[in-house]
Amino acid sequence: MIEVRHLYKTFGSVQALSDISFSVKPGVITGLLGPNACGKTTLIKSLLGLVVPTRGQILFDGKDIAGSYGYREEIGYMPQNPDFPSNLSPRELFALLRAVKRDSGLRQDECVELFGLGPFMKRALGGLSVGTRQKVSAVAALMFNPRILILDEPTAGLDPLAAATFKALVVSLAKNDTTVIFVSHVILELERVVEQILFLLDGKLHFANSVTELRRIMGKESLEESILELVKAETAVPMHGK
Repeated sequence: MIEVRHLYKTFGSVQALSDISFSVKPGVITGLLGPNACGKTTLIKSLLGLVVPTRGQILFDGKDIAGSYGYREEIGYMPQNPDFPSNLSPRELFALLRAVKRDSGLRQDECVELFGLGPFMKRALGGLSVGTRQKVSAVAALMFNPRILILDEPTAGLDPLAAATFKALVVSLAKNDTTVIFVSHVILELERVVEQILFLLDGKLHFANSVTELRRIMGKESLEESILELVKAETAVPMHGK
């Protein structure tokens, strides 16, 4: 389980995150939502161990992740704009990742087949389409069967079939106790897969609870309508365990 306790992050005079607390259980897909410049990127980087909090803790299985390289080995990360070396082929990239992680990447072939990447495995990444590079990024995030999966706009650039394949795979991983944090501006997409919502606004957590609870509080049927009501009301709701 991931636990975030009273997390603060400042950059100079800018308060990027303020008193963020929540928990994400294994097997739960959590949607991270909020407008631009609300603190999502800083929170993601903090969860990845790339940003050191000014104050507060992030715990994984009850242990502080600060300085823990073992924790990072548990993460599969799919960035919004993957910046792979343009001269490498997908085959070479995956081989490099296997060598760095000292892991055979048992799910690589399965994921390559699922996303139809076979014909592109020997081509330079720089010559591939945005959608194909996104599929490569998906394989890189999933091939090591991570315990934690952090996805930042993962279906951007994917065709409908690939997006559906990806989401089905994520749901399958969650059923096997993978902890998933899914960032997307497409609320309808989140509504179909997430169980829990984290909503950030101005660096503060305004909601951390289940989708069902959000709908109940806002009195709306859809997640999109509920989020719009939440923004209007600037409601702050404390976390309740599922």
